[in-house]
Amino acid sequence: MRTRYAAATVILAAMLPACGGGSDDKPEPLGVLDFRPTSEFGFDAVITGLQLGKEIVDEHAGDNDRARAEGYRYLLRQIEMNLANMTADADPAHPLISRCPSRNCKLGFDNPDYTYTGASPLSAAYNYRLYGSRGTSHFVLFQVLERADGPFKGTSKTDTEMMQFAADGSWEIYLGAEKPAGVPQGNFLQLTADQATLVIRIAHYDWERTIEPSVAIEVLDPVASSAEQFTPMRMATAGFALSKMLPGQLRRWTKRLADAPLNAVEQPCVSWGNYCGAEGGSGIWATGGRYRLAQDEALIVSAPAMELVYQNIQLGNMWAESLDYATRQTSLNGHQAHRDSDGVYRYVLAHSDPGVPNWLDVSGQPEGSLFMRWIRTVDNTVPGTPASKVVKLSEVRRHLPADTPVVTAAQRTATLQRRYTAVNRRMNPAGVAAVESAP
Repeated sequence: MRTRYAAATVILAAMLPACGGGSDDKPEPLGVLDFRPTSEFGFDAVITGLQLGKEIVDEHAGDNDRARAEGYRYLLRQIEMNLANMTADADPAHPLISRCPSRNCKLGFDNPDYTYTGASPLSAAYNYRLYGSRGTSHFVLFQVLERADGPFKGTSKTDTEMMQFAADGSWEIYLGAEKPAGVPQGNFLQLTADQATLVIRIAHYDWERTIEPSVAIEVLDPVASSAEQFTPMRMATAGFALSKMLPGQLRRWTKRLADAPLNAVEQPCVSWGNYCGAEGGSGIWATGGRYRLAQDEALIVSAPAMELVYQNIQLGNMWAESLDYATRQTSLNGHQAHRDSDGVYRYVLAHSDPGVPNWLDVSGQPEGSLFMRWIRTVDNTVPGTPASKVVKLSEVRRHLPADTPVVTAAQRTATLQRRYTAVNRRMNPAGVAAVESAP
């Protein structure tokens, strides 16, 4: 039979935004596919999705063997990223919390500064209480994605600038069709559809010291004590969803990057990944582009400083995955980056270290991508388009202010060691506060 399967779309939507990149990540409609409600169909569908994805990788990688290797790795990573949630013992009456980067989540310019936490699946048929401790995270965004008839879209949203907290730093957010009496508006997220998921983006501005908030969820309505069992139908829908996602996300991001400018970025907008035409997150502006650099070249990207809550820049490969940000400096946020004396951030993309604070290591990639974010600008001002120019690597300092600091090899090594330690710390945050407060 030929039909649409809502269960598959719930599974897919629960995963993509939770681990993907910016606020513009929304799954495409799954479409119509010959479907059989059997375990064999689900398993075979995943293999088919891998093969379709391989064809896309081969087409775009051409004779670039490294890009091909990364494309194949991308496909395998998507299985790792999605499998746990797709096969979890969960339903809207028993949603589960998921978290990246405790597992590998590389998709759609995943933000090196973020922990992506999610709660799914959710439904407007139930009322939920999300709660936890505040931690010290610089900024946290909560966004509901829902589907009625068509692709999932961002609906309700709130953030730590809008929420109210208890005196001890604890917090709670209620989710449901109607706001409970007495609950502040900033602590409520409305659900309007039977297919929904919650995405939580937790910003680590200071990688070495941030303690992320704890997150728990409870269903406030009477429900059965156990979730639905894993059945052949669920295996079929999980495999169906994954078979669509594997090639679908590759098509989406390779097309978006092919349309992006070379050695430049576009005017920042909401939902850049969807060509600036879709619902974005809470006050998020973003832009992206591509770079192509020879070994003796550098790309300087300049952006004036703004009054805002958060900003960053990151590099990606041709599949829109973040590059290695643990052992290489491939991203910088507003806390990490050096601001020049004239109030401008100047980032230098290059193959080798030019000895400047804001070097972004292209990691041996002659071609790749870049992505920039600005969150909560004053008066919601749209950032101006960053300027960019390609220069000779040996002449980088001629294009920077005279007082740009010199970064020695020893200083760079120390910075990279701190990044590596901080990322590992984020992988397993349990007990961090207790350990760091010990004498």
